[in-house]
Amino acid sequence: MTLDERLSNMTLDGLSVQIGCGTDFIPTELLKDLGKIPHNTPPGNHDDPEYLHWGFPIYRTAYGGSTDQQWEMLIARIQSEVASELAPFQTGDASFDRVRQIYNDGIGGMAAKHHYERYQLFLIADAEVMAAVARGDFWMKCVDPRYKPEDYISTNRRVGLGLKFLGYMWMTTESLTALWVWLYIRELNLIAPPLINERLTEVWNGD
Repeated sequence: MTLDERLSNMTLDGLSVQIGCGTDFIPTELLKDLGKIPHNTPPGNHDDPEYLHWGFPIYRTAYGGSTDQQWEMLIARIQSEVASELAPFQTGDASFDRVRQIYNDGIGGMAAKHHYERYQLFLIADAEVMAAVARGDFWMKCVDPRYKPEDYISTNRRVGLGLKFLGYMWMTTESLTALWVWLYIRELNLIAPPLINERLTEVWNGD
């Protein structure tokens, strides 16, 4: 399979990815990396479906009121930027821990089965996200399903004491492709903007 064929067959959580749709801010050479087999890939068939799919499942956890309209707006925004079709997951009013369990139980599509753990992330559209969409701010929460707070508590006074990562970050809808590219070299906790007093204050936009 050629590179162009591999790119044309990639999907994002059930989405048909249209390379170049909403991705003008990413250099072409980085987009093409999405169709390459990662370094140190175990021997095998490089046409394995595991490497022809990319992206993150998105779970809806907020309902009631005008959230149906906000959910449709969010999905439409994602579609306009990275995809033509979307098959999201709706979980009911679930906590982060519950959605982590759902994801880790395998309800995450092909993306949840990626060979490298750093790519095994998911997105959440909760009440806070829906409220932002209602204001015209299109962002989501990107979550690490294996997060344990104790792994990210600093005791080094030189870099600052306390919790350094909450297990998720806020990210704009247009930065999905950029996140996949950055994950090629960094874990999510090193991509996420730094916390201020152990709180999120910045929405990541692919920088």
